[in-house]
Order: sequence, then C-alpha cells, then structure tokens
Amino acid sequence: MTCLQCRSTRIIADVRVIDHAHGNSKKDLQVEVYENPGALIFKGMHAAKLTAHICEDCGLVMFTIPPETARELRLAQSNQS
Repeated sequence: MTCLQCRSTRIIADVRVIDHAHGNSKKDLQVEVYENPGALIFKGMHAAKLTAHICEDCGLVMFTIPPETARELRLAQSNQS
C-alpha cells in the first residue's frame, strides 16, 4: 500500500478503529447505509467495520473496508425507494 499524501510505502496496516461507547465499552467504528433512509423504522441498515492504515512518515490515516463489503453497501444504497 502507498500513502495517498506523501507516497511512502511505510504503512502500519490493519489497525483497529474503536469508539469508547457508554460505560467506556469498546466498539468497532462502522459506516452505515440505508435502503430506505426516510422510513421511521425498518430502514434496511447495512454496516461495515472500518479498518485503518496509518502512514509512518506523514501520519495520514486511511480508512478501509473490504471491497466485497463496499459493493454490498453500494447495492443496498442503490435499492433506495
């Protein structure tokens, strides 16, 4: 992997991204898309856990999800009514 900012290849890969939730419990940070975002309930939520990659030289943090999961999110979002 190459840094998008400085082009370095010194990348710290697959870093867990956490959120300290209620009671200081740890939860993985996620992105979400909805099939029907205007619905009050049953929005058809689809989520993906983020993974970080950090450039050792410039400090840029790059978030990723697996490509197959990204495709699933795009398909879910394109089903919006």
